[in-house]
Amino acid sequence: MRFSPPKTESLIIYNKTNLAEHPPIHVHGSALNEVSYHKHLGIILSKDLSWHKHISSIEFKTTSLLNRMTRFKYILDRRSLERIYICNIRPLMEYRDAIWAGGDQPDLDRLEMVQKDAARVVTGATARCSTVLLMKDVTWALLQSTRRSHRLTLFYKIVNGLSPPYLSELLPTRVADRMRYALRTSQDFIMPVCRTNAFNSSFLPNIVMEYNGLDQDIRNEISRSRLKNKCRVHRERANSLYYYGPRFLNVQIARLRIGCSNLHSHLCCNLHVEESASCKCGYADEDCEHYFFCCEAYAAQRLQLFRVIDQAILSIQTILHSDANISLEDNIKILDAIHQYIIDMGRFRLQNS
Repeated sequence: MRFSPPKTESLIIYNKTNLAEHPPIHVHGSALNEVSYHKHLGIILSKDLSWHKHISSIEFKTTSLLNRMTRFKYILDRRSLERIYICNIRPLMEYRDAIWAGGDQPDLDRLEMVQKDAARVVTGATARCSTVLLMKDVTWALLQSTRRSHRLTLFYKIVNGLSPPYLSELLPTRVADRMRYALRTSQDFIMPVCRTNAFNSSFLPNIVMEYNGLDQDIRNEISRSRLKNKCRVHRERANSLYYYGPRFLNVQIARLRIGCSNLHSHLCCNLHVEESASCKCGYADEDCEHYFFCCEAYAAQRLQLFRVIDQAILSIQTILHSDANISLEDNIKILDAIHQYIIDMGRFRLQNS
């Protein structure tokens, strides 16, 4: 292989604070430019073998794309926004994640924050909302869960000879190769001895511990596809009615579900931006129950709602999450009536938060 000096860089990997003086590296009489990091096949390798630079690069790219997506937060419908994220942003955070999954936890947490920001754009939720309810609403798997699934699948390929030989040569010995006795852990791999934090957080030590913790029936799977199905993070199917309706009304229902709407109870108790949770009608707590069924200020609009929908079948659960015991057509009829009720009351407004 012939190298072109102007296109070649020198990267010295070390973990010492002060690197001893060393002569420059020459190729064909030209000194190579020494760098502290280098991108190779989409992965940024740093001189100290940390993944901070690579994860920061991912965060910058995904945040930039998310900022563009935010411009359409109240223009596109929820399903379109979700597809933009799933197809264009999330793959950047999953590219070769089995390799850099051992990065520092604060760096990995920042990627999770990018996904939570994307969930706010998709649902229309506001800042300070409950992230637990937010992620439950979009039913997206955590990035750390998908990284674990990808690492286990890669290690399975290495163990079963489905990867290049240079990876199989890195495998540590099994317990059975060291012990003469039949132990329950005889098929486990012996944990590598780690002298540095960089090695301890790298792929092999982490995945050996994960693999040893798997059930034996999963390890015995002869089909990689079957193993992937067992290790895959199964995403719960989102409620189809969460995507129903015009964007403005869809956002208001989502905010009511997540607890970040303009109701004083949400503003006071959940978002902590108001001091009182009382309703303008004088009731002490303006929550969803009060808003839909009790507030005297909207008696006329509520009477019109009950003319369309039987009050006996209405509940907060049905309004916000639908009712599995009735047909899709009936659930849509209820949602249409609730949408009209929200329009007639004029209680909510969109806010850019």
